[in-house]
Amino acid sequence: MKDAIQRDLTKIERRESHLWFIVLGLLVLFGAVIAVPYSFNLLRQAGSDSGLSDASASRMAAGLFFLVTLFCLYTLHTLLLNARMKGLLAEMNRAAASSMELDDFLPSIARKIATASSVNTCRIALLEFSRTTLRVASAFADAGANPPSDTESTYPLDQLFVCRRATATLQPVVLHRRDVAHLPVGGKDRDLLLGGLDNIHAVLIVPMVTQDRVLGLVILGRSARVMPRRFNAATIALAQALARHAATAIDQAQLKREAIHDPLTNLYNRRHFSERLREEIYRADRHSHATAVLLCDLDRFKAVNDTLGHQVGDQVLREVATHIQASTRKTDLVFRWGGDEIVVILSETSRQGALLAADRIRSAVRKAAEVDIDVSIGVALYPEHGRNEDELIRTADRALYIAKKSGEKVRIGEEDYQLDRRAITVVWT
Repeated sequence: MKDAIQRDLTKIERRESHLWFIVLGLLVLFGAVIAVPYSFNLLRQAGSDSGLSDASASRMAAGLFFLVTLFCLYTLHTLLLNARMKGLLAEMNRAAASSMELDDFLPSIARKIATASSVNTCRIALLEFSRTTLRVASAFADAGANPPSDTESTYPLDQLFVCRRATATLQPVVLHRRDVAHLPVGGKDRDLLLGGLDNIHAVLIVPMVTQDRVLGLVILGRSARVMPRRFNAATIALAQALARHAATAIDQAQLKREAIHDPLTNLYNRRHFSERLREEIYRADRHSHATAVLLCDLDRFKAVNDTLGHQVGDQVLREVATHIQASTRKTDLVFRWGGDEIVVILSETSRQGALLAADRIRSAVRKAAEVDIDVSIGVALYPEHGRNEDELIRTADRALYIAKKSGEKVRIGEEDYQLDRRAITVVWT
């Protein structure tokens, strides 16, 4: 997939080389005809010999100068457009090759697509997993449009007539001012397509297609406030190329996301835990601060599965995961460890910070669902309780064990607590 982006970059560079050769040739011609001191006299003499007047010869020279200037301006415009395209395609190429999250690179891509296409607004809407709803994943609006406010909003596809046509036919759809005026006021189509523009002139909806599969839509809007322009064939072709490459980058990012995320809870999966913990340990060593590992286990969750069924249990687990994620900082990392166990890595924290985070998690879990559940948490601090993953998980697991047996609910480390075989029997049987 990345080869397609590289091919387009090569085409742009080849086209630039051709333009430079043409410009060089025209400049040489211009120098020969205009810049040479006696060129005008030669033209005038040639005009006299051929029966042309001085005025006609002057017009010939002026016409040639005008044509050369016009082509130079066209070349400059093309080079600037190519520079934008190269920057955008290179960014998409980097995104496709890296492990960047969609939220990290989509805003930049939306902004650059808007700039390259000379539009006022750009929205990137992705089809959800069910393929029945569109989610606005990123939105850009220039200074003349209202700031985007519906990012992360979802729209049922069956209520989007225009967008549904684009996704079904895999072809771009252009709406002019008259077409937009006929959209139902308050309808989902109008809400999604206007994109913050009060004085809309034209809208272009381009499906993002990769391997004959639609990932979403790029929605471009132009205002009528200054010099209203329609979407011509060249702009539509450009938008299609950009949407195609955006689809490639998004597809790669989604595949990588699926590889490191748990499909049920949308948390990071256990496989990704080792890599991220190593990164946090390295950062903790470099900046001389502590890192904490919180191993969380839901209390009474088995009873939910047994009495209400596994579908209800899955829904409860999803709600718990969402609430735990919301209760942590953006710098913290949340993983599904397995079953009803969730692990949280706290960066740049302390013993007191770990206790506060554990308390927030417990409050979040109790509010997450209407069923009667709680959570016990075992905490291990780096480097106090371990220098690597195995040592930290072992300590957190033992701390969790103690928290469950003693009823403390939260336990840091396993100090000052002795376990005996009878206690083990009481807890686990």
